[in-house]
Amino acid sequence: MDRSPRRPETAANRAKAKRRREREEKVKAGLAQLDLWLRGCVRQGVASVPPHPDPFWEDIAARMVDAQAPGIARELRSMAKIPHVKTRWPERLLARLGRLHLLVEGFSRLEELPPGTQADIRTQIGWTYDRETLLQQPGQFDRWWVLGQQVETDAAATPNLRARRVWLWGESCGKHAFSLEFAYGERPFEETWDLGAAIEGELVFYPSAYPLRGVLKPDAQVLQTETLQQMPGFKSIAAALRGYSSALGQNLWLDRFPLTLARCVPESGGKAIADENGDRLPVAPDFTGGWPLMAISGGEAIAIFGEWDGEFWLPLSAFAEGRLVVLG
Repeated sequence: MDRSPRRPETAANRAKAKRRREREEKVKAGLAQLDLWLRGCVRQGVASVPPHPDPFWEDIAARMVDAQAPGIARELRSMAKIPHVKTRWPERLLARLGRLHLLVEGFSRLEELPPGTQADIRTQIGWTYDRETLLQQPGQFDRWWVLGQQVETDAAATPNLRARRVWLWGESCGKHAFSLEFAYGERPFEETWDLGAAIEGELVFYPSAYPLRGVLKPDAQVLQTETLQQMPGFKSIAAALRGYSSALGQNLWLDRFPLTLARCVPESGGKAIADENGDRLPVAPDFTGGWPLMAISGGEAIAIFGEWDGEFWLPLSAFAEGRLVVLG
């Protein structure tokens, strides 16, 4: 007979479990609707999908909100901008539709998948993690360097909401991480991050098959006298793309990959980046720091850090002549 102590089942725990079951049922029903919608897109042909704004997109996004799958609603509203806006848009749209299909299939087999993949699927759907609970978990202690940040807005999905990703690099562990923060309207972000700052402390990663998002514990300390001596990165574009492929193999829904090239040269007004082998990466069309980046380089190889989305690279900082410079 099992005589081990058991945690008493309180009314609060029962209510929480009930809410969890109810949400999972709503999500399941919503994804069944999404699956039919995706099949309809393929049957009618991706090239015939109407552009944004159109009820074709908003109706299914609203259904996902009702199904308590806000992450999918945001993805659909983002996808609505693709048709008739960018070149090769049918290919881009088909790839994003394929990722949604994988999400539907993954959720239908959730219990069969590894814990990290389960976490990635839940995150994409819109489940969130309690920050305070996460901070109770053991983390990675290191000296974390601030390499860059990117602020985004998505008026179509959430008006007046700004999201900021601050990218960190662990000196000893060699891992990248980003801290994600939100601010509404004109309100400033709560935290202040200085480019090139060193922060010593413990960082806890959010659950994922390829962990990137993390949160520093409150006792982390900024090292005032420390300066970054170098910015280690991939030695070639080919090696960087192999790293990206490996990461994507672990998290199929990875939309931003931290990519540093240790020695590269900006070309064509900063519209492309070349390595010493002559390979090139296209820079994001909305990158505004092309000519300043050319000036920083002066035609010489420098280290550049940025976000790679599988198609374009968005440079965020450059390391040249012993200093880290913000870009954009």
